[in-house]
Amino acid sequence: MRSLHAIALPTALWLTACTELPLSPADEGRLDRAEILWANRGYRNYTIDVVHYCSCPPSLRDKARVEIVDGRIQRVILLSTAAFITDERLEHYRTVEDLFQDIRKARNEDAWERVTFSLDPTLGLPTYIHWAAKPAAQDLELIMVISNPQPFSPVQLPAPAGDSP
Repeated sequence: MRSLHAIALPTALWLTACTELPLSPADEGRLDRAEILWANRGYRNYTIDVVHYCSCPPSLRDKARVEIVDGRIQRVILLSTAAFITDERLEHYRTVEDLFQDIRKARNEDAWERVTFSLDPTLGLPTYIHWAAKPAAQDLELIMVISNPQPFSPVQLPAPAGDSP
């Protein structure tokens, strides 16, 4: 039983980090290793499910599927209604690559007291990020939960009639 504890404890410590800003060298190292895992996942295009917990519009607090193609968000679909998000709410969704950068950028922003994050042990992607705001900026507090990463094959739609020579 002792060997199980020796494995479980270091893994648990690697998965979750809560740090005062700026990020510690250990947190930077965890992010570096996680980014390498994510970069080596074996597929370029993917989907993730995202939920925001914030003082934001209710539709942002609904679980949404984010489709990423060639490093860019192609579309966002609210899972409860199958509605597409096509307006300014799109700016609240991020690629996994952007989330790594957002965690790192928080160290240079005055609004944040700390950032807490968890990383998937197999794929490396952030699965939980909590940007804890300083008391003067409590309305900026944000938690993102990221789940269900999947390879994605974008659908090629046929050209509209009359567009071909």
